[in-house]
Amino acid sequence: MVHLSLFLLSLFIFTSIAFECPTGWTPSSDKTKCFVVVQKEASFADAEVDCENRGGNLASVQSTKDNSLIRHGQDRLLWIGGQDAHSNGTWTWTDGADLKFTNWAAGEPSQFSDKNCVVMDAFTGLWEAVFCDEKFNLYVCEEVDPALNKCPKGAMCHNGYAYLFTPDQFDSWDSAAAYCRQTYKKGNLASIHDKVTDMVIRELVKNSCASNSFCEIMSLLGGRVDVQGDKSWSDGSPWDYPLTVLMDDGIAACMYIMYDDKGSAYDTSYNFSSDCSGRAICEVKI
Repeated sequence: MVHLSLFLLSLFIFTSIAFECPTGWTPSSDKTKCFVVVQKEASFADAEVDCENRGGNLASVQSTKDNSLIRHGQDRLLWIGGQDAHSNGTWTWTDGADLKFTNWAAGEPSQFSDKNCVVMDAFTGLWEAVFCDEKFNLYVCEEVDPALNKCPKGAMCHNGYAYLFTPDQFDSWDSAAAYCRQTYKKGNLASIHDKVTDMVIRELVKNSCASNSFCEIMSLLGGRVDVQGDKSWSDGSPWDYPLTVLMDDGIAACMYIMYDDKGSAYDTSYNFSSDCSGRAICEVKI
C-alpha cells in the first residue's frame, strides 16, 4: 500500500510538471493548456488565425476558474473562441468543442441577430455575442499540452478539422478527392463554410511558400461548378458561405486557390478552372 501511494504521488508530480507554459503564458486551472492575452486590434477571424500561428486557438473557457484567470488584470472587451459558425444557434469553440460551460450576460446570446462571435467583458467576466467583423484590442489565445494536441505536423487546424497539402500532384480532381478519402479515415478535399476556415486555408498556402518547402501557385480544393453554374463541395456539404470565385460561365470546372508571390496571406484568390490537375488541400476530421 505504501509503495502504491508513493507511485501514485510520483505519477501526479510527473504529470503536473510535464507540461510547462511558455514565458508570459498562464496555465489553465486543470494545467492542460496555457492562456496568453494578446494586445492587438483584430476581428474574430484575424485573432483566430494569429492564435493558430502561435500553435493554438482562441481560448475555449471550460470553467469559472478559467474565466477568472482570463479576465484577471484586464478591464476591456476581449475575444474568446466562442462562435455560432452557421448562424443556427449552435455555439462551439474554434477548436471544435461544444460550449459546455457558459457565462452569458443577461439576454445573451440574442436569437434574432447575426452576432455570431463571443467577447468577454473582462470587468465583469460576462460574455456577449457581437458581430464577428468588429475589432477589439485584446484577445486570448490558448496553447494545448503538446501531448493532447491532435493537429498533425505541417497542418493548420480549425473547428475540429486539419487542413494539409497532399504530398503529390494529381492529373484530375477526382483522383485528388479519392486520395483524401482513402488516405485519411475522415478525409475530403477542403471545403469552406466560414470566414475563419477561409483565412486558415489562405494562411496554409502562404506559410508553405514562406517556409520554402514548396510553393504551389494553384492548389485544388473541394469545390466544383457545373455548366448551369450550380456549385457543390466534394464532401456533400452545402455551399453556404459567400466566397468570391472567379469563373467562366457555361463550363464545368473545379476550384483552386491561387497564390501570387507578394508574400501576404491576402494575395490569394479562388478560381474555377477546367484544368483540374495539381497538388490539393485535404481536410481531415480530428
